[in-house]
Amino acid sequence: MSEALTVPFATAALVLCIAGLAKLRSPGSAVRALGVIGLPPRAGLVRAGALGELAVGLACLGHPAAVTAGAMAALYAAFCAVSLVLVREGSSCGCFGAESPASLLQTAISACLAAIALTAAVMGPHGTGWLFTRPLNLGFVLLLGLATSVYAIVL
Repeated sequence: MSEALTVPFATAALVLCIAGLAKLRSPGSAVRALGVIGLPPRAGLVRAGALGELAVGLACLGHPAAVTAGAMAALYAAFCAVSLVLVREGSSCGCFGAESPASLLQTAISACLAAIALTAAVMGPHGTGWLFTRPLNLGFVLLLGLATSVYAIVL
């Protein structure tokens, strides 16, 4: 895999983990979003999906493989499609457990993260452990970039 793909791939995985944890803690907004897209508005369904997000994200961070990167790509592609519906309906998405309206920017970010994950699935992704094998100055910059990009996306 291209080393340049490692930080964006880890970013996508961490954002997936944060979203999953947020929905586990506060599923209400995501429950309402399920109703808007025509699925049963059930907290159990949201929490099950959130556990799946967390599992895929952690797998991609720890021991990534083509199948886990592909699963992450599929999740982000689904989020992109759902986001488009929620934008059209003027509804909140509940992505991070809070009431915030779905937006086209959110749709574009999900599409980009899906493309990153799909590329990683094809190229064979590095895990986050790879970052810690870099020289100290490079590892620090890569980790800083990772933290900054995750923060920006979640914000």
